[in-house]
Amino acid sequence: MARFQFSHIETYARTASTLSKSSSVKTCYDILAEASRVYEHSRHVMSPSPPELLDGITTQELAENLNLLIENETIEVVLGGEAKKRAVRKDAHVLLAAVYSYPSQSQMCDLDEIRPFFTDCIEFHREKFGSVQSAVLHTDEQYLHIHVYTVSNNARKLHPGHIAKKLNKSEASSIKSSVAYKNAMRAFQDDFYQSVSHKYGLERIGPMRKRIQSELYQIAKQAKASELAEWIENEMIKKKKKLQDEAERIKQFYDEKRFEVESEYKQFKETNDVSIQELQEKTQLAETEYEDLINQVFPVPTGMNRSISPEQDTSPCVPRAHGDEPLQHG
Repeated sequence: MARFQFSHIETYARTASTLSKSSSVKTCYDILAEASRVYEHSRHVMSPSPPELLDGITTQELAENLNLLIENETIEVVLGGEAKKRAVRKDAHVLLAAVYSYPSQSQMCDLDEIRPFFTDCIEFHREKFGSVQSAVLHTDEQYLHIHVYTVSNNARKLHPGHIAKKLNKSEASSIKSSVAYKNAMRAFQDDFYQSVSHKYGLERIGPMRKRIQSELYQIAKQAKASELAEWIENEMIKKKKKLQDEAERIKQFYDEKRFEVESEYKQFKETNDVSIQELQEKTQLAETEYEDLINQVFPVPTGMNRSISPEQDTSPCVPRAHGDEPLQHG
């Protein structure tokens, strides 16, 4: 089974730049805390274990002394055509961090047999970037790997990709600088392969997508487009059928509810054959009969008029049964 090399380099600043558009930019201290297995920065590791120091000082010591390592460093800037020395900015990239991994499961390999590989990685890093302030080994993740750190007043001047990008920077287009960056990083991977990987039987390039000729690609593209169009058409038919079924279901539900309401109304009319008008007439007749009965029992004296209805009559002089309202004489 083929095994492929893995190496990666990146640069970091002590504080994130105020010009950064991302809120998740990592600083030197974030990277070193992760390497030290500080809990807040290593939650991606299931069972974190302290790293093994292979060279230089520990990552924790490096984080604590990072300012001291560069406080006497200066950078040269050109102002008004004159070169001047300036202190290193807090957001300047001062740490170059590299990861070199061995492509075997951590739990299935003999660490003593792999140590020479990591020793060669550290020497490669030293030859490539000039110094090694710290190198630690992690054995608590899927693959054994080391982190190697180099401090500089301008770490991007050590990074081959950024060097090439700056040399090919163009105001008219960023394509040239982007291509230069990628080519420089490919050259770095080639160098790592020639210096280290091939001695341990590792492959330079991992599995890639199969490439086909342009004519075949166009045919495949057209076939894929045709399949896509057919799939879209089928999906539209399915959605149309689904909408039709839903509309039919709603119509059926409405018809059932309407029939239910009409049936209840019809039943109500059959059981309540007295119309509202008839109820009003009977109520008025009952009120008239009640008025006549009151006048018969309690005649109104000559010269007096009953000015209010029986319901409003509250006269205390008229005897009444329980529940009846008293009459009031005008």
